[in-house]
Amino acid sequence: ARAFRCHGLGPDGLLHRLGANYRLPELSAALGVRQVERLPQTLTERRQLAAWYDDALAAADLSLVVPPPPVLDETNAYYKYPVVLSATADRDEVTGGLQRAGVPVGSLYWPPCHRQPSAIASLGPQHLPIADDILRRVITLPLYSGLQQEDIERVVEALCDLRHVL
Repeated sequence: ARAFRCHGLGPDGLLHRLGANYRLPELSAALGVRQVERLPQTLTERRQLAAWYDDALAAADLSLVVPPPPVLDETNAYYKYPVVLSATADRDEVTGGLQRAGVPVGSLYWPPCHRQPSAIASLGPQHLPIADDILRRVITLPLYSGLQQEDIERVVEALCDLRHVL
C-alpha cells in the first residue's frame, strides 16, 4: 500500500509498480492556492534565469546542447535546465567536477522510464538506444527561486573549467 501511495516507489528509489499520490492535506491546498496566484511571477523569474543560462552558455562556447527557445505561443516553465553533454563526455567526471566546485547538479529521468521496473513489468524490456544515449548524457543545472545572475555565471565558469571532459 505504501508503494502504491508513493507513485510505486520502492525503498531502493525505483518504480516497481504503477502508483499514484492523491494525498493533499488542507494546509497543502491552501499553499497551492497561494502558489497559483504567484505563478505568473514565478514563471517570469524562471524564464529570466533560463535566459541568463542561454546567454552565458552561448558566450562560453561549450559543446553542450541547451533547451531550444520557445516557438510561437509555446512557453517553457523551466522546471529544470537540462543540457546534453557531448557523446565523448564523461558524465561522472563532469558531475563530480561540478559538485567539487560547489555546483549542485542533477539528472533528467535517469534511469530512463523504460528501464524502471514498473515499465519493464508492464511493457517488457524495451530497446530504446537513442533514449538511453541522450539521457545518459543529460545533466540539469541549478535553477531555483532566488538564484542570481552571478550564481549562473559561477556555474558556467565551473563548466568552462571542465571543458576538457565536456
